Amino acid sequence: MRKFVVITMILAVAGVAAACSPEAQQQVQKQVQEGLQTAAPTIQAAAQSVGTQVSAGLQTAGPTIEAAAGVAGTKVAEGLQTAAPTLQAAAGELSATLDKVTALATVWQWQGTKMNDDTERTPQDPSAYTLDIKVGGNLAIQADCNTATGKYTVDGESLTVTLGASTLAMCPEGSLSEAYLGDLAQVGGAKMDGDNLVLTLKMDSGTMTFAPAK
Repeated sequence: MRKFVVITMILAVAGVAAACSPEAQQQVQKQVQEGLQTAAPTIQAAAQSVGTQVSAGLQTAGPTIEAAAGVAGTKVAEGLQTAAPTLQAAAGELSATLDKVTALATVWQWQGTKMNDDTERTPQDPSAYTLDIKVGGNLAIQADCNTATGKYTVDGESLTVTLGASTLAMCPEGSLSEAYLGDLAQVGGAKMDGDNLVLTLKMDSGTMTFAPAK
């Protein structure tokens, strides 16, 4: 500590002497250099001492750090084991959803809608009313003389249809274009009945039946 005080004093003297005569400045510089040379071993010894203490501290803390890492690793492993059933269940649900979407992804022809109040709508030409279900979640719809787009989502047994833009042509008398699009907007579920697709309407109000396009 005394050596560092000496250095501080030497530097202070050097600052004061900066405004003195050249001879005085040379004398001060010489004294500063001698002071630094004298203090150098102390500075080196202090640096070595600090390095030794840091190294010793790391060695002492090593077991504690390793133990903490071991505890953290154990907790992570326990967390993964706890979450495994949930992850497996989610993977199973995703796989089932993908299988269902793959099974639905084709072009279907509307065979008719039957409501729970016994009201029925049956197209004269099913090929004029199609539902093209695509794997990516998009729909392409032919509603007699009109076309429309849409999107669908699948969640277990539920299937929701969201209609997009559609043309507004005036179809011939007897067309079921508007009724067909209106029924699709109410879809809330889907199931297979043999080779046919049955879309259930919301509030369990009726069903739409489709057959694969020929």
